[in-house]
Amino acid sequence: MEDGIKLNLAREWRPRSFGEVVGQPLAVQLLANSLRQGLIFPAYLLAGLRGSGKTSMGRIFAGAINCQGLESFRSSREGLGSFPCLSCASCLAMKRGDHPDFIEIDAASHTGVDNVRQIIEEAAFLPVLGQRKVYLIDEVHMLSKAAFNAFLKILEEPPKTVLFLLATTDPHKVIETVRSRSFQIFFDPIPLRFIVEHLVRVCSAEQIVYEEAALWLIARESEGSLRDALNMVERARLTTDGLTVRSMTQVLGFFEDVELIELVKIVARADTARMLAKMREMRFGERSAMAIWERLLDLVRALIWALHDLPCEAFVGSEDAVRSLSKEFTLGQLLEFLDLLYRTETQFLRTTAQHILIERVLCTMAQRCAPRGNAEEVVASLNQRSRSVPSVAQRPVPEMAQVPQSSSVLPVAPSERSSKRPEVVVESPIAGKKDSGWVEFLNGFASQGDPMLCSILRQGVCVSSHEGVVNVCFPKKFAFYQELLVSNRDAWQPYLERVFGEGVTLVSDFSGADGAQEPRIRQQENPSPSSGVVNLRESGVRAGAPKSEARDVRRSVDVSDGTQWKRAQELLGLFPGTISEIKENHE
Repeated sequence: MEDGIKLNLAREWRPRSFGEVVGQPLAVQLLANSLRQGLIFPAYLLAGLRGSGKTSMGRIFAGAINCQGLESFRSSREGLGSFPCLSCASCLAMKRGDHPDFIEIDAASHTGVDNVRQIIEEAAFLPVLGQRKVYLIDEVHMLSKAAFNAFLKILEEPPKTVLFLLATTDPHKVIETVRSRSFQIFFDPIPLRFIVEHLVRVCSAEQIVYEEAALWLIARESEGSLRDALNMVERARLTTDGLTVRSMTQVLGFFEDVELIELVKIVARADTARMLAKMREMRFGERSAMAIWERLLDLVRALIWALHDLPCEAFVGSEDAVRSLSKEFTLGQLLEFLDLLYRTETQFLRTTAQHILIERVLCTMAQRCAPRGNAEEVVASLNQRSRSVPSVAQRPVPEMAQVPQSSSVLPVAPSERSSKRPEVVVESPIAGKKDSGWVEFLNGFASQGDPMLCSILRQGVCVSSHEGVVNVCFPKKFAFYQELLVSNRDAWQPYLERVFGEGVTLVSDFSGADGAQEPRIRQQENPSPSSGVVNLRESGVRAGAPKSEARDVRRSVDVSDGTQWKRAQELLGLFPGTISEIKENHE
């Protein structure tokens, strides 16, 4: 309490001496030994998590270096609990916050190079009350690049009476040249037990009724930040129940560990209906989805530890319940649950229905806890399934459409025929996906229909076919051929009715993507001996091409006379093959 004004707990319980600093023994030792041995660096970089004590340690160090009891501290070997002395004129000025030689600057609001130039100008003046002028620059990583560059010279060679303390939560954003000129001290997240011990002292001094399990819950949620822990105590003590587990779960937005353990126990029994009813009873959707996800992950991890008789700090006060629950699972199941949670975490962070996703994960966990049956039941089930599946010999083999001789297929001389002749079969990308009847229609129409119409129809994708209506989607670039398809309906309608039934209607949509995949053409061996056809690619005819593009591969020009066909002989020497046609140049 200052001047009759009640401060919040984080300010009221801010440490003022090295002995009051919580959970940072290495940082305290480094700075205290620096003072004791007189090895003062021109700049210190204090980096660490929010609420870990960086700014408080900077203030303590600034007060200690100007404390009038510094010489006695160096000569004695007493502990750090009473240093700085907090009673001399310099320490009292630091406590009041009006020390003339201590300047604290928020870099987030003083980011420009002009602010750094002002610091450089003022650093030339001698200290007034203490031995050194100390600048504490908080969140130093917020300075601009120009400000950092202006800072370099004075950081490297400051006046002997000037000391810089740079505090940051993100040291990687501080440029390398500044970090290399500073003595770096890293502040670790404060361990849970140190936070709980400090909260016990605070609650006892402030006369706050508390439960130890609630203090552990606060420490766990603070994630190593003592300031956050004190702020949560401030919020929770205003409830009617005091600092209890129930009040903390209400403040933090999730339910008690006992309820979560009971829910997972139902999951272990694979009772999905009871699990969903329990979630409704717990008012699952009103709680923080992120807090539920994190506690569920912590519980699975704690169950793995409990299987190996190891305690887990995440469930202090519920160790017996966790140990009892761990007997319901095997290690393989828990590892599978842990893997499931980690694999789903990215999806959880992106979805807008996080509670529903948690329900799905719990249902999956319950399903995997269901009994699998003994070996005899599994073998009997597999045998029953194998008897229900027809063998390969019993499965009907679909008949392949045959393409008789037409304008797009050239006959082959009898001497060139063999017992195995290839056959043209049109494969559609929708085969086995949308409607195999559309594939059958394309095969039938390709055998006897107009090649150009067939080429256009092959660009379509059958979306659906039911109740006498076949819906086909064509690429946008083929909208020009819509009128052509309508005017030639009599050509392809019989083939459509042959597959889909009489009176069927084809509804075309020309709003599809332009990258529609065309049906593939493959060779089918061993066709009917009477078909007498050859593969279109071997015959030089493109599938679905107009008749004008077809050429006779049996035609050739005799250019054996080298005196008459000199250039032709030169071309054949470079490109072995057969010349089928020679055009005259009329230019």
